[in-house]
Amino acid sequence: MTGTRFGPAGRLRRLIGTRSRFAVAGTALVVGSLSLASAQISPAHQTPDVPGGYRSWAALYAFQARLDKEAARVQSVPGQNASDGLAGVVADPDAHALTVYWHGARPVALRAVLAKARVPVTVRTAPYTAARLQSAADRVVARVRRQPASMVTSVAKLPDGTGLKVGISGTRADAGRVRRELGDPAVPLTIVPGTQAQQVMAGSRWNDLTAGGSLMVAPVCTLAFAIRRAGQAQMLTAHHCFGVGDTNYRYDTNDSGQAGNRFGVLDSPTFVRNGATVDAAAIRNLSKNAFQPYVWRGTNGSASGDGQFKAKVVGAATPQIGNYVCTSGSRSGEICNIKVVERVDTYLASFGTDGKKTLYGPGWTGQQKTSGKSSAGRGDSGGPVYLDNQSSPGSGPPSGGVTAVGVISAGSVSKPCQGVQNRFCFRNVTFVGIDDALHALDNAAIITTNGDKTFPAGTRPGTVARPTYPVHEELVDAGGLSIDVSGNNIVATTDLNAPGDEWVFTDAGDGWTNIRSSLGTGALADADDAGNLIPDSYKWKFTDLGDGWTQIVNFDGRCVSTKTLGHQAAACDASDPAQRFQVVEVESDDHDPATPVPGYTPGSKL
Repeated sequence: MTGTRFGPAGRLRRLIGTRSRFAVAGTALVVGSLSLASAQISPAHQTPDVPGGYRSWAALYAFQARLDKEAARVQSVPGQNASDGLAGVVADPDAHALTVYWHGARPVALRAVLAKARVPVTVRTAPYTAARLQSAADRVVARVRRQPASMVTSVAKLPDGTGLKVGISGTRADAGRVRRELGDPAVPLTIVPGTQAQQVMAGSRWNDLTAGGSLMVAPVCTLAFAIRRAGQAQMLTAHHCFGVGDTNYRYDTNDSGQAGNRFGVLDSPTFVRNGATVDAAAIRNLSKNAFQPYVWRGTNGSASGDGQFKAKVVGAATPQIGNYVCTSGSRSGEICNIKVVERVDTYLASFGTDGKKTLYGPGWTGQQKTSGKSSAGRGDSGGPVYLDNQSSPGSGPPSGGVTAVGVISAGSVSKPCQGVQNRFCFRNVTFVGIDDALHALDNAAIITTNGDKTFPAGTRPGTVARPTYPVHEELVDAGGLSIDVSGNNIVATTDLNAPGDEWVFTDAGDGWTNIRSSLGTGALADADDAGNLIPDSYKWKFTDLGDGWTQIVNFDGRCVSTKTLGHQAAACDASDPAQRFQVVEVESDDHDPATPVPGYTPGSKL
């Protein structure tokens, strides 16, 4: 492949290079409710030899920061679209250069950015743009969601723009069948067998929860960073740390390792984008101690606090492929020498030992580069991921602080644990990028010692699940039609006082909502072409379209429409007035408690 290299002074030269891909052994994380057993303390991490020929880790991180700055400038070049634009970037300090993959015409704005670059930049031609690959990835995910028995465990855009990488739990012999199941996404697919679903890692850090990296219960999880949301200082963590059946309150830990004082409560709804839950949540402070822009570093949590110290959070940045990052989970302590190898659009993560899996995304995969070591483990979920700024990662209190890049979500490929033993730990860690997490939480800001930091919101439509159940609602579309039940049929009516236009919303778990008629005649559900009910199609989520309008979306990515009532859900079209609803609460929770619908109640169907 022929590429163009731009040097620090804007010099242009030609070179011949070979295209590289980043292979990842697995992606999937598990969040579990863990009891606090006796903690065996081991060194938080090893200080490996500095890679890439750098004199010190400080030199590596300094150059990595320069790469990331130039990568952000390239990613923000205006005028990109599905036909002409960026496919991906790799900011790899080991390569001592930034690699940009671009499809189509290179605009003046891009050439201007490259000419001013202060690091070597190689530009390579890509077959597809990131936007084109994202559209293909969305189609693949939609297919996977229609097939509960699918072997697909992850979907990722290849950074060189050559296609999609699809991880499957099966063997090489299963690859052909999976290709047929996924259909033709119009871009090449690289099938990677043996990619197991990840496990979520839902474990002083014990009793000072003003900083990220501290331990909360129950279940055992970790706090990430202080954020500002809705005008309040809150704490960022992983969404999966609040499972079905868990209370929304969280506690610190006393000297005996038991739940101590209540310090916070979940304050954010479930956020779903492209059918996948963004694994981020916000905790509102209930204590007298303010959340602060610091993270715990050093060893894992213990009552004594030996080997632990706080570091300033001085900034926040979007992670890049090729970066070296650190994690600081409450059960593992600080672990560094983790290299970001992949941007994952979706990943399956299992909870506990019941085998139940949930679709999450987007995220980034980091891989431990020290042989035989882990990146994170159970109990570290929700913890901080950051760029280190000191000369030897984990050697002691740093002078430069840390730069926030993400929140620990899941892990794969079992490795020996650091910190607390007798739990599951993993070489690969999947984390939510700090920008994606803040976007999902109402475009919140991260609090740093240099002021609040936000990321441009962009166009990121998502789904917000209703946090309070049961509620009674009317569903009125943009044309003034209300969804009504007449006998065993669903109809659209202009009579907003019709007896059958009241619907009861109940919690179906995992961010889903059941919508059943208040008359008791049935629940909203979808049917196939033969008129048969589709399993799980009675579960719905709500996509916020802005200005008080919402779409009602099922597990298959199809939407309620007043045009197709009595038949099937429709292909989603946010511009269609028949799919734009105002959800009007007609009464509060004063009704008799309604129970979640365990399955479809015979009667109405879409």
